[in-house]
Amino acid sequence: MSDYEVGYGKPPPWMKFQKGKCPNPKGRPKKRALTDIEILRALINAPMNYPFGKKMKQITRAEGMIRNHGTAALRGSIADAAALLNILEQSDKFGDINPTVIRMSAAQLQL
Repeated sequence: MSDYEVGYGKPPPWMKFQKGKCPNPKGRPKKRALTDIEILRALINAPMNYPFGKKMKQITRAEGMIRNHGTAALRGSIADAAALLNILEQSDKFGDINPTVIRMSAAQLQL
């Protein structure tokens, strides 16, 4: 045959891609555009640093906003107290803003 050695990184000639044939004709699929709600959830759930005494703690931005409303309400801001009560009312009515993870066992999936 020929002097071509088959081994690691050297496939046999019949396994190589043929000239002019693309191994992935459709190419990589385009990235899906994010919806407005996905962008908002990513923004609100992004981490931020918040001072706790002399230390900095990492919390979500949603928690940071609620804490800022709380400290402003304790200082006497009526608008921030009303915003906190509104957040509390909405969370009681609609539940947590984060998605709920539902775990199912294999026995539950069988029909």
